[in-house]
Amino acid sequence: MMPLLVVAGWLGRRLSGREAWWWIPALATAATALPSLAAAVLAETGLLAGLGGWLAVTAALATTTLVARRLLLPDRPQLSGGAMFGRVALYGTLAVITAGTLASIGLYAGIG
Repeated sequence: MMPLLVVAGWLGRRLSGREAWWWIPALATAATALPSLAAAVLAETGLLAGLGGWLAVTAALATTTLVARRLLLPDRPQLSGGAMFGRVALYGTLAVITAGTLASIGLYAGIG
């Protein structure tokens, strides 16, 4: 996640003169394509399952990196340890519920 933040910031400053949030999903998509393709080929899954896995991994990586970017921006006020713990617990719980829901939908639909 941290290398993705660094590369996204560098590319944003290099190409457009400022950091932009949309570099993170673009880089996450590119970074997860080859490993997801390799996993789909090794697991001998179908095209739809491989595409769904790639989408899930990309969404998970991009979402967590965007949350980290938001918390680490220099213009943000400093958070106390308790406030940081609360936000991580809240976002973590939301991520687990979302992942569980998407996995249940995928299993019900016969994708997984």
